[in-house]
Amino acid sequence: MKTQSHLPPRLLRWSCFGATVIVLLSAWLMPSSLLAAPLALTPTPTPTPTHTPASLAPADLLREGLRQQHNGNHAAARAAFASFLARAPADPQAADAAFALGESYQADGLYSEAITTFEDFLRRADSNPRRAAAQFHLGQAHQALQEWEAARSAYQTYLQSGSPWLAYDVHRRLAEVAAGLQEPAAAAAAYQAAVSAAPSRVLALAAREQWAAYATARADHAGALAQYEAILTVAQNAPYQAEIHALAGDAAWNVGQQAAAEKHWRDAIALAPRSRYAYQALIRLVDNDLPVDPFTRGQVDYDNVAYTPAINALNAFLDGQPGQRRGEALALIARSYQGLEDYPRALETWDRLLTSYPDDPAWASAWLGKAETQRFANNRAGAIATLRDFVQRYPDHTQTPTVLVELARQLERNEDYRSAASYQTLLADSFPKHQAAANALLRAGINRYRLNEISAALTLWQRGLKAYPSASDAPMMRLWLGKGLLAQRKRGDAAAAWQTLIAQAPESYAGLRARALALQAGLPLTVIPPLNGEATRAGQGDDGSQAFAERWLRTWIKTGSAATDLTSLDQRIRSDRDWQRGQAYLDLRLRGPALEALELVRARYWNDPLLVYQLAVAFEELGTYRLSVISAARVIALAPNKLVSAAPLFIQRLAYPTYFEDVVTEEAARFGLDPMLIYAMIRQESLFEPGAESSAAARGLMQVIPSTGRWIAGELGFADFHESDLYRPWISVKFGAFYTMRGLRAANGSTATALAGYNAGPGNAKIWRERSGADDDLFFETISITEPRSYLSLITTHFAHYTRLYGSR
Repeated sequence: MKTQSHLPPRLLRWSCFGATVIVLLSAWLMPSSLLAAPLALTPTPTPTPTHTPASLAPADLLREGLRQQHNGNHAAARAAFASFLARAPADPQAADAAFALGESYQADGLYSEAITTFEDFLRRADSNPRRAAAQFHLGQAHQALQEWEAARSAYQTYLQSGSPWLAYDVHRRLAEVAAGLQEPAAAAAAYQAAVSAAPSRVLALAAREQWAAYATARADHAGALAQYEAILTVAQNAPYQAEIHALAGDAAWNVGQQAAAEKHWRDAIALAPRSRYAYQALIRLVDNDLPVDPFTRGQVDYDNVAYTPAINALNAFLDGQPGQRRGEALALIARSYQGLEDYPRALETWDRLLTSYPDDPAWASAWLGKAETQRFANNRAGAIATLRDFVQRYPDHTQTPTVLVELARQLERNEDYRSAASYQTLLADSFPKHQAAANALLRAGINRYRLNEISAALTLWQRGLKAYPSASDAPMMRLWLGKGLLAQRKRGDAAAAWQTLIAQAPESYAGLRARALALQAGLPLTVIPPLNGEATRAGQGDDGSQAFAERWLRTWIKTGSAATDLTSLDQRIRSDRDWQRGQAYLDLRLRGPALEALELVRARYWNDPLLVYQLAVAFEELGTYRLSVISAARVIALAPNKLVSAAPLFIQRLAYPTYFEDVVTEEAARFGLDPMLIYAMIRQESLFEPGAESSAAARGLMQVIPSTGRWIAGELGFADFHESDLYRPWISVKFGAFYTMRGLRAANGSTATALAGYNAGPGNAKIWRERSGADDDLFFETISITEPRSYLSLITTHFAHYTRLYGSR
């Protein structure tokens, strides 16, 4: 049996923190009882260095320090390490404890203390293999304190004795040190060394960018231009080329090369007209009285939310010879007015396009644009009327299916389910080969079900399953078919419908819901072997071991030899320069560049199941959990069966791990939650990567956005909260669990509502619940935003796997 640990396996030489894995066969049902009785919450203050219990033995103190360090609680880690060093200064592991203590100081920005501690480590450990790493950390700490000469000395020492794979990074840091010392020649030499040492073209370009930025800051525009031009000789990605052209244009202009500057700016616009660099280049051209095509100017302004300049430029374009782009220009003007919330002028512009230019290529989509503006103006009735008008006038137009989809969507939001169902049926009748036809029948049936027209709903779903048996919507049709049959008290037929669904898609959201509903209704189901989970695997001799998993792999992977050792990392990976570079970065806790390097390794061997399996194990060993999880999931996807529950338990647990178990268990108990739900959320939110950050700035394991984090910090009494604290696992889990608990309470214990609120905000979730009533399946179908709907589906699936693998604790 594979045990889960709080720490990366490579740290287990110091730690025995393992978790006993509870293996239970469990029928999944999203329970409303995940919320315990109301809690009397007391504020949880920001911790200060803790007083470690004197009863702990030195070895336990060291393990405790490593555990807290892994969880991001560096104050508690420092307390444990310091106590260990005070009580066992001559212990063989004292040097390692001093090194870890220095890391924990540095992680909290306590650089002076880190310097003192690393210097102490160097005095303690004459032959310790981490001496070079200590020099690197000293360089970082001295650099942070702007102690430039000391930083230079430490970095240069690291260059002599550290990993050659990090020479590139060290040279860049030496360039920054030289800049701090105001030694431009030394900085240039260091940047050139970084470019020469770069292990890839991308990193060489990054060094040149930094070099150019340094030159620009010194007003050395010629030097900056030289770097940008060097970058452009090898850059391949159009948006990146546009960025460099925009910057090169600025540098060329500042050295008096006006023709070259103009060309760079125009190239930036041509390469990526919708980028902010195109906008930057446009501003430079306009500010310097250089002519720009008014349509291009208007489009770039619009794409960069400069709506008023966009309108002015596009009107100038229309005053000339607009040709075939007239409609496109009018549409951009209308959308610009919409962006300015000047809805009357936006509607006036749409009507101008629709009335005056019926043959324009933009005419058909203008109907949808007008309806959107009406909806933004809070005139949903007007939007519906516009869409209906198009359908009635142009029933055979190629745009009509798209208009019908939008019309039905707006009618559903208006809770006119009868009309929505009629138009959805019309779409399927009139355009049976359209990609939206199957979904139209699914939704038409659901809308009839809402109206308690069960027979009509059943007819629609049966029609859809007959016409589109392989459609992506087929599982949901079968789920609803069973619900409809059960509503008519046709229990045997409902059981048969759900049995078919479970057999065809046992691990899908629809399959899991069907199984839960059947069990809830007491319907007899033939047990499908994969759903037996642990029992089935045990019946096949699966003891959860790595050895069993590798015997299974041999049954379908061509290993080349029966004697091939699947456990040992393949030589191709061990000799991969990005693998070696990634490990070197991890040894210095430079997690960002480490993950970038290791991601290249992952992608390189993505289609080789044996190497992906080995990487899944190796990534876990390194503590790069996201890469381990997705690699294990890839092994399952490449397997003949492709079901998670059909894979060996060892691989299932790699794909659905319980990392940070001590934190999750503690916070689940604190806030009355099932820890399996928290694991499911972490897996979906961040794949167990503490440094994860979304495009919306959500951070950490449970992806809490900073504004929400500040509110939670106030609720829990964290007096000294910083947004960067959200990257600390122990804080992220605490805050995420608290927010989930509050969401459950606000949702009266409804897990589905709380999860939708966690992703899309409690206000949206409340609206969807009010429209759907108590039925969780209607709630799911009422969610009108793609992301929270997908989120709820995926969390449901993850929760099912976690409950099956580990039991509900």
